[in-house]
Amino acid sequence: MQLKLITRGLGFGLKSLGIFWAIFDRFICDTLCSAGVCTGAENSNCALILLLVAIIFVISGFVIVKSEFKAKKKLTKKSKKPTDWKAKYNRLKQKKK
Repeated sequence: MQLKLITRGLGFGLKSLGIFWAIFDRFICDTLCSAGVCTGAENSNCALILLLVAIIFVISGFVIVKSEFKAKKKLTKKSKKPTDWKAKYNRLKQKKK
């Protein structure tokens, strides 16, 4: 139960971060370019890169939310069948001939 809650929280967190990032990508790039990090011509490239990163965050969040984890079946001692190694070896020997 806790794993499901953690994955849902992480998924929705990534999706919200991606949406926030996509909305404010122009603002972030304008701030970087006004600080002298990049020129005005590089501003559109910066916004495109940040938009692609935002899309990746949204998609990964969606995948995490929609994924289902199956619980592993625990085998009891009664359900395990003993392996007859000698019979397996003989069958493999027969196949090689």
